[in-house]
Formats: sequence, C-alpha cells, structure tokens
Amino acid sequence: TLFTGCGLEPASHNELERWLGLLDEWQAKREALQKAEFTEESIRTRLGAHPDIIEQVEEGKAAELQSGYDSAEAQASTHGDLLEQRSAITTRLQDAGKDHKLSQTRAALDNAEAVLHDKREAAWLIEATDLLLDEVEQTYQAEHVPPTLRRAQDLFRDITHGAFGLQLDKDGSFSARDRRQNAPRALHELSSGTRMQLLLALRLAWIGAQEQGGETLPLFLDEALTTSDEDRFAVMAASLERLAAAEGRQIFYLSARRHELALWKQATGNEPPNIDLALVRFPEAARPPQDYDIALPPSPPSPEGREPENYASILGVPLLNPRLEPGAAHLFHLLRDDLDLLHQLMETWRITSLGQLESLLSSDAAPVAVSDAARRNRLRQRCGIVRTWTGIWRQGRGRPVNRIALEQSGIVSDKFIERVTDLADDVDEDGKALVQALRAGQVSRFHTSKIDDLERWLAERGYTEQEEILSEEERRRLTLQQAMSTENADTEDVSRVITWLESASC
Repeated sequence: TLFTGCGLEPASHNELERWLGLLDEWQAKREALQKAEFTEESIRTRLGAHPDIIEQVEEGKAAELQSGYDSAEAQASTHGDLLEQRSAITTRLQDAGKDHKLSQTRAALDNAEAVLHDKREAAWLIEATDLLLDEVEQTYQAEHVPPTLRRAQDLFRDITHGAFGLQLDKDGSFSARDRRQNAPRALHELSSGTRMQLLLALRLAWIGAQEQGGETLPLFLDEALTTSDEDRFAVMAASLERLAAAEGRQIFYLSARRHELALWKQATGNEPPNIDLALVRFPEAARPPQDYDIALPPSPPSPEGREPENYASILGVPLLNPRLEPGAAHLFHLLRDDLDLLHQLMETWRITSLGQLESLLSSDAAPVAVSDAARRNRLRQRCGIVRTWTGIWRQGRGRPVNRIALEQSGIVSDKFIERVTDLADDVDEDGKALVQALRAGQVSRFHTSKIDDLERWLAERGYTEQEEILSEEERRRLTLQQAMSTENADTEDVSRVITWLESASC
C-alpha cells in the first residue's frame, strides 16, 4: 500500500530510499517556490496600474524593459534638481506676493483688457455706423437723383457699353465710376474719347431739361464723335437714332470725315439724308470709292463647333484673378455653358466683363439684349455668385493693393508711386508680400518709417488680414450658403458656377 501510494512498483526499496534522500532538497525548493510566488503576486499588485509592463515581462521582452528602465532612471536622476527648482520658485512667488506687485500687475492687465474691449466695441460701432451711413447715402442718392442727372447717367452708361457710370460728388463736381474695377475716376483720368462722350451725355440731358416738355428742338452736333473709335461711334450713333425716334427730334451731324456716313449706316442699319457741303458749293465728279472706306471693328470668332476651353483660348480669355475687382472678370467665366449668348453680348453690345454685364442688366436695354426673363435672372444670380465667391476667397488674403489703394493711403509720394505700384504688381497685389518686399529693400531709399506707416494703414483698411485662408471645400460651402439665401436660387447652377471659378482662378 505504501509503495502504491507513492506511485512506485511494490518492493521498490532502492527507489524509495533515493526519494527519501531528496526530501530535504524538495522541501527547500517548495519553500523557495512559495516565496517566489508571493513575491510575484506582490509585484503584480504594485504594477497593477501598468499592464503594459506586465505584458512585456510575460512576453519576455527584456530589451524593451531595460530601455524603459534606463529612461526612467535618467529621469529620476533629475528629480532632485526639479524639486529644488520648485522650492526656489515657490519661495520667489511668496516673496513677490508680499509687495503685492503680482496682484497690481494682474489688475493692470485686467484693466487694459477692459479698455481694449471697449475700444474694439467702439471701433465696431463706428464701422457699422459708416456702413449704414454709406447705404443710406447710396439709397438717398438713388431715390433723389434729379431727372436731368438720371438722364445723363443713362446716356453715359449706354454710350460706354456699361463700362462707366456717372456720379455727382458731394462738392457738386462730376466723376465717373469704372464698372470693371468698381473704382472712381476723376475726369482727367478718362481718355479724351470717354470725356467727349460724357460731355455729350450731359449736354443732351441738359437740352431735354430746358425744353420742359415743350417743342422738341433740333440738335446740331459739330464733330462731336471725332475722337471716338469705331466701337464708341457705333454705340453713340445707335443712341442718337433711338433719341431721334423716341423724342421726334431732328439731329444734324456735321463731320469732315467722309467715312462716318458709312459708319453710321453700319451701326444703325439706316442711311440718313446726306448733304455734302463741298459738292453743294463746288460741284465735282464723283469721289473715288476709297474715300468712303471704313475700318470695321473686329468681330469675335463664332463659337460654333468649339469646346468652351478651345473658344476661351481663341478669345484670349485671362484666368480669373480673385484679387482684382470682380467687375473685371471676363464674361466667359459666367457663360461657359452658353457660348452663343457670350458671342452675342461681345459682338452686338461690345461687352466683355462682369461689370459691364451688370450695368446692361440694370438698364432699360436689358430685355432687348437678353429677351428671356429667366435667362436674365440667371445672369444676375451668376454675377452675385462671382462677387460672393470672390469675397470668401479673399478671406485671410486681404484686399488687393493696387495703385488706387496706394494713392488713397497718402503715404507713398509721387516720387515712389510708380516703383511701389510695380512692386505690388510683382507680388500679385498681396499686402503682406508687398511690405516684406519693401523691408527687403526692393524699392531703394523708401524709408522704414514709411513702410511702418503703410503696414499699419493696410492692416487698418483690411488689405492685410490675420484670418486663415479657407480651403476649396470651405469656400464652396460658404458660397452655397450665401447664394441659396436669395429667392429662387438654383442649387445646381450655383454649384456649377463655383466649380468654374475654382478651376479658372490663378
């Protein structure tokens, strides 16, 4: 029974004696094992918050454990130094608090922040007030324009294909507004032909006011269109034809240029009665045909059978530069899907930019130029999309710094205006880049104090910004949100125009 209980064969005396000889050693090892298990359990308990270390031990990752140990030992070596630094800082803080300088500084900081907050609120209020006053002034001017001035504005807009508008300044003087750049232009900045057209529009409006509904007087125009090119002559001739037909007015046009009769016929489709005073006074043989030759203005090529990209290349359409005034954007970027209408507007109405299109759509000639009302509304919506997208694109980039802005700043003198303007063009009219280039000395002898003044002025007027530049997806989302807030907006058309603008921008 004894042998069997030990798992031995019966009468295995020698094996039993050998086992008995190992008893003391076995008991010692069992005691050591129990101690080791106790130690392991104790260590596991201590490492309960670090299961990653336990996992490394169980997986036998001795190298990683050693690396971690070395790193911990290195950090522990600085523990004493850090404690001393902490004690020294605590002592200094306690000493600083005794003279109340810390609390005084904190109070001064809080006061400065409060003053800054008040000034910011005041600045916002002033800005909002100025904006409101501008809107009120524009509304007042629009609703209280004298009939004579309104008539002159309409005539001047028609004559210039909507490229210019006429406005009366506060001092009572006239100025023009460039619709493509959305910027005012003094009369001396206009070409001689445009000034002549403005003068003609004003005189025609004044004549209408003098008649006061009475008998319509004849007009005598002596070389009134001599300085006009063929395009402007054609528009003016058509305007005079409409004036004669609408008011029953007789018009005498005197000219020494024989080919103007052919120009008139080409522009209006009508051949007015012609009296050659030289033939009346000195009858002579018929003049040669070349005396009546005219220089026909070039017509844009037909888009028939052409893809939009190919047609744009043939027309030489510039890429869209969102830093420029949206009014200067080429019509192609609004009419990629309607090349026939684009061609019609360019050939018949001689307009190529968004600003000119907006002027045409706001005039009485809009139903004639674009007969379909839905088409006109879509064009107006697309013009608004371009302006909205451009404003969102500029976030973080600031307004374009061009010659107009530099002159308005009053900081850049006449001596430097040309070079600084050229430098602004070189950096794509970027305000921050312009200041950096000036500080780098790219305009010699331009003083540092002037650069500082210009930098402050650009920041105050929104030409440089601290906001982040929006991504393409963010621009699309914000443009859609703003465009869809308008009545009868077409989501698909808005998205389509945004895609065109993003792909065509430089």
